[in-house]
Amino acid sequence: MKEKSIYICDICGGSYSSKEMAEKCELLGYPEHYNEFVGKWIILPIQTFENEETLKSSKISSIVEWYPVRVEKNAIVSPSSVDFFQQINIVKMSHILKLTTRSFKQHFVLKEFLDYAIIVSEENSDRMNKLLVEHELSKINNTKDLALQEISILLKKILDSTSIPPITGIEKYEYNSNI
Repeated sequence: MKEKSIYICDICGGSYSSKEMAEKCELLGYPEHYNEFVGKWIILPIQTFENEETLKSSKISSIVEWYPVRVEKNAIVSPSSVDFFQQINIVKMSHILKLTTRSFKQHFVLKEFLDYAIIVSEENSDRMNKLLVEHELSKINNTKDLALQEISILLKKILDSTSIPPITGIEKYEYNSNI
């Protein structure tokens, strides 16, 4: 029988066969913005589908826009998941922040814009929570979604009172089926 030692990073839970790699991983510390937005509504650039009715089509286009999302939780993706590539220095070793979010549209958070995130006030957050519930109920009941109109008005009001950088040069995910 062989005995094998495994070393685990206390920050991300990544496991390594080398103590030096585990220590190097721990020295990376927490990623930027870790736990900063959990439980809050933030407005930041996200990628949304242009038309959600075409999600099952062979071509899906998307847009990048400033939009509110609620961050429900975050996690740290361990660099040990790409351990082989790091050993040959293809991938830079780092802890990667993974956000779990909810919003009114199917979306992808553009994490490189987290520095520009606008944290929504508590008053507006409560309103957004109620609108999100109304939106989800309207999808279940197949009723007209008035929550989307209200969220557009509220979003415009918040963005008008804030200076936001332009969204330019963003690489978007575009899907084309070969079938």
